[in-house]
Amino acid sequence: MEKQDFLSLIKEGKYEIKSESECGCGFSWAIQNGELTPNVDGDMCWFGRVLYMLDSKTGLRVPIIQNIAFESLEAVDVKDITDLELREVIEGYHLDMFFDENTETNDDHERRELNSLVEWLEESEYDFYIDPRRGFANEYDCVLAQKGSAVDGMESVAAQDWAERYLEKGDAATKYFVGFNLID
Repeated sequence: MEKQDFLSLIKEGKYEIKSESECGCGFSWAIQNGELTPNVDGDMCWFGRVLYMLDSKTGLRVPIIQNIAFESLEAVDVKDITDLELREVIEGYHLDMFFDENTETNDDHERRELNSLVEWLEESEYDFYIDPRRGFANEYDCVLAQKGSAVDGMESVAAQDWAERYLEKGDAATKYFVGFNLID
């Protein structure tokens, strides 16, 4: 797309900005050195914002600008526009292309990670418990116990609940302190 066409469409508000993501990661879980850890395999995992416009020649919606997490802002299909000009357009028209890479996440990745952990847990030889430690809602240990082990003072939970609590990251207001214990 020519720079002037791009600028005209921006001025007219003929664009759409979408948050997008993709995750092609595979997860395999293992207990190593007393820790439950995922082995993540995949390099097609990203999230970001993409600005789309209609191509006047084809009538198709095409990506024009993308801001992918941990990468540079990129004009995908605008000819002869500098990075500075692109940034000025985005800021001047208050286009919602920027985000906080430290607080926003790839929901597809997190969903796949959770589902893989639930599957691993359900296929394991463990029962699932939460040890409330000191009784705070944001401070607990996720405990795996060999089936049939004697466990006292802990809450028995389903695999889904255990996995959700194990992977809890908290938010801006609440930090979580999640530990892991294994009972053989």
